[in-house]
Order: sequence, then C-alpha cells, then structure tokens
Amino acid sequence: MERRQTDPPQTTGGFNAHTMAQLQDDFTEFKESIQTVQGELYRILTSKRVRRAAIGTALLLGFSAWSYLLSIGAYFVFYRVHLPDQVLAVPVHLQYGYGPNPFGVAALAGKNLKNSQPYDISLSLTLPRSPANLERGNFMVALHLLDGALAPGKPALAYDGGGDRLRTSYSPDASAALVQPDLRSYIADKRVLYSTTRPALVPYTNPLVALVSRWLLMPYYLLFPHAEMSTVAVTMAERVVFGRGAALPRSLLVEVQAGQGLQVYEASVTLTAQLEGLRWFMHHYRVLSFAVFSGIFWAIIMVVTLAVFTVPLYMIFNKVVGAGGDGGSDVGGDDDDGVVGKTEERNMSDTERTFPSSSKQPVALKYETPVKKEERRRPLSVLPAVNVGAEADDEDDGEVDYNRAGAEFRDSGIGTSYSDSRSQSKDGARKRPVRRGD
Repeated sequence: MERRQTDPPQTTGGFNAHTMAQLQDDFTEFKESIQTVQGELYRILTSKRVRRAAIGTALLLGFSAWSYLLSIGAYFVFYRVHLPDQVLAVPVHLQYGYGPNPFGVAALAGKNLKNSQPYDISLSLTLPRSPANLERGNFMVALHLLDGALAPGKPALAYDGGGDRLRTSYSPDASAALVQPDLRSYIADKRVLYSTTRPALVPYTNPLVALVSRWLLMPYYLLFPHAEMSTVAVTMAERVVFGRGAALPRSLLVEVQAGQGLQVYEASVTLTAQLEGLRWFMHHYRVLSFAVFSGIFWAIIMVVTLAVFTVPLYMIFNKVVGAGGDGGSDVGGDDDDGVVGKTEERNMSDTERTFPSSSKQPVALKYETPVKKEERRRPLSVLPAVNVGAEADDEDDGEVDYNRAGAEFRDSGIGTSYSDSRSQSKDGARKRPVRRGD
C-alpha cells in the first residue's frame, strides 16, 4: 500500500477569528485580574491597620529625625567642652626700656585650655642676624604662668597706674606721672602656677660661609631685606599638666634675660596639647567619632524620651487614629468595630445544650445554635401530635427537636412554671377531638 502524504492544515480565516476571540477573552481575564489586584491593594492600603501603621511610622520617623538633630548639637557641645585646641599660639609683645631685660605679658583667658591635659610649651624668637645678636652668645629666657587675668589698670605693660590712659594735655612733668613697671610686684599680685627658665643661643654661622651666601643671594636680599634673619625656638616645658579641679593659667609673662641690647623682630609662645585616649581619637578620627558619639547620644535621647513620654505619645496616637477612622467603615471591611458589635449580639445561649423537663412536659427541651434554628425553623402546623397522657417515664421517647417547635421556646422561662404552662396550653390546642360514636 502506498502511503499517502497529507498536507499540513492550512490556516483559514475561521481559525484566525477563533484565535482572536481567545486572545480577547484572555485579555479580558487579565484585565479583570489586574482590576481585582488593584481593588485588593486599594482595600489593603486604605484599611485601618495600614493607616495606624503609617501614622505610627510617620511619628516615629519624625521623632527620630528631631532626636538625631538634637544629638548632633549635643556632640558639638561635647566636642568643644572635652577637646582642647591642639596647638595654641599666643603672640608676646616685648617691652623695652623698663628694667634690665625686655619682657612681655600675654592673656590666656578665653583660650581653650583643659585640665588633666599634658602641654608642651615653647618660645619662638625671630632675630635679625645683626652683629649685636651674633656677639650676644647664650642668654636665659624665663616663663611664668599666672592664674590672674590682665586687669584694665594693668595691661600688657604691667603698669601699676594709668600708663595707658589717654592724655588730653601735655606738660613737661607728664612723664613723672607714669609708674615704671615692676615685674616683682606684678607677679606678687598673682599666683604663679608654673615657672621655668631655659637657655637660648642665636645660631652660629661661619663668617666665610656667611660672606659667600650673601654674595650669591645678594639680589634676593635686596628685594626682601627681612629675609636675612633667624628663628630661635626654645622649649620651655614638657608635658605640663594642670590637675582636675586645679586653676588654669589666665596669663603668661616672658622675660628675655639678655639685656636691653638684644634685637628681636617678634616673639610668640606656643602651647601644644599632647592628646591621649579619647581626645586623641576624637581629634584624629573626626568623622568616625562624630558618627559613633552622635549615634550614642541619639540612642540615649530616644530611650529616655520614650521612657518618659510613652503614655502621652500613646494618647496622642489614639486621638489621631480615632479622628481618622470616624468618617465611616473601611473599604475592606476589616474594622474592629464589627467585631465588637458581633460580640455584643452574642448571648450565653449560643452553645448547643439540652435542658431537663418536668413530669407534665414529656418533650425534652433542646437548644441549638441560631444558625441551625434558622435553617430548621418550620411552622406550627407541621408539628407532630404529642400524647399528653403518657407517663413521665416515657418523656424521652417522643423527643421533638427544639428548632422545629418554633420560636416559642426561648432561654427565658425554660424549666419554670411559665414555660410549662405555655407548653401545656399549646399541646391542648393541637389535640384533636375524639368522637365516641366512631
């Protein structure tokens, strides 16, 4: 037998129409499913639980943001109070013409100095390389830290009178009114917290080397005359500590014990804090310390505030949620009010039970749930006849379902004389008359 080749089915117009109809049905189902999902999503988003969660989250986020801003401010206050300035440079203006040596006084009041903090103190003198300075040789420098601030009558010159007061008139004897500064009396008026004396020397340079450098750098020296100078750095103290609770210096006094012939451009005292422990960490890792301590402050603020204001916040939250839910029930119908209503409608007879009957009522009273009573409720005309003359021992043989007996059997009066009388009257009404002639 020869095998016939069957051509593949050709696509016709009817097949295309069927496909299009199926696609339209699928699209309609997909659209309906999308609408169903949207409706369900809208129901969930507008439910009372979601509103409560949204309001609670908004309150928590707002309070957290406010607490974090407060913690940032607390960290900056803590940074300023706990951490000193690592390098503090104070200019000193030397006074000439009073006493055997030039001296200067500088104020430290208002500077960020801390107790229990080691300090290194150094003095810097900028000197010209003049023959007088080069021939000076070694000299001593004295430093005194005082706990008294500069008084208006005792400025940096350490006068005991009105040396800095404005003169409105001039007289030949006006200079006699000036009181010459006295370092001993000035120091005696204040308590000396720290005092030290260190040697100093202008750096030595070989004369031949100095001559060659001058010739080579002559154009530079012509343009910048102050370039030919040297700086003398004198270490005055190492790791000076002012104990906890001790007084901090409010002024300092520097005396250059080299005579009035020493030539000085400028002088300054530098206090360098040797940071240790937490202060060192806060100074060298500022970003990390900011993140850590601001987080700690934020956690402390949150815990303390929530512990103190938990009850007021809870009352405010209930007020906000109650005001938002008074307009009506939820779209999704998952309000808690319905649960309360259902609970109130319930009574103590929802449980199925059987009550004992008296000797006059042969039918036992049986109560079922309202759902079963609604399903099995029947009119009184279809109830079976009850043999009233039966003995009390056979009262369970003709048991009638309580739900079929109608709505006359209720919880109130069950097992009482009122219930028995009603049942007996109804049984008598249903009894058929008997004819003796039959």
